[in-house]
Amino acid sequence: IGSGAFRNSQNKKWYGLIMNIPKNKIDNGEEFVDVLNVKLDEEEIKELLNHKGFYKAYHMNKRTWITIILDETLSDSEIMTYIIKSHKYTEMLNEWLIPANPQYYDMLNCFQNTDTIMWKQSSSINVGDYAYLYIGSPFSAIFYKCCVVENNIPFSYSDNNLSINKAMRLKLVKEYDHNKFTLTYLKQFGVNSIRGPRRIPEKLCEELNK
Repeated sequence: IGSGAFRNSQNKKWYGLIMNIPKNKIDNGEEFVDVLNVKLDEEEIKELLNHKGFYKAYHMNKRTWITIILDETLSDSEIMTYIIKSHKYTEMLNEWLIPANPQYYDMLNCFQNTDTIMWKQSSSINVGDYAYLYIGSPFSAIFYKCCVVENNIPFSYSDNNLSINKAMRLKLVKEYDHNKFTLTYLKQFGVNSIRGPRRIPEKLCEELNK
């Protein structure tokens, strides 16, 4: 299998992977085809998988990457649109939307006596990243913006609802009006659900940082 990676020249992060693979790796057929993997928003990936020319990512994380077949199904200009979007993921600040269940965490009072809390580590989140804590039902809104000041902290905890092997330390940067960034509002920016840590769309980042 031949392949080549496209990297951001400044930070060496991948934004594309082109490969020549057997078509049966993604669809029916025995012939070899050229494909391109690009990195996109999770919700956009779900939508694109309903259209011709797009497949679940081959050889990459299927939540954050998608495979485009290079067989003239999509025009060159359409393909370039997705390459540009993918490149932006290597340029943007690492800002994450993280869900919190108020049944298990006292999210209303977690910063009452401190400006830092411990949180379950996500392998994709690094020191210097920003984490926006989205509090689930009955609130269903973003409450806090935090900065990750320490990560990969050894931490062992397990119960029927949660298992933690490593933790990160979050420092409060800003608290939002609890009625402002509700799920209804977030849907305007393509955020229809928050089931795990996910990157925040660029337009929503702009609103949160006004």
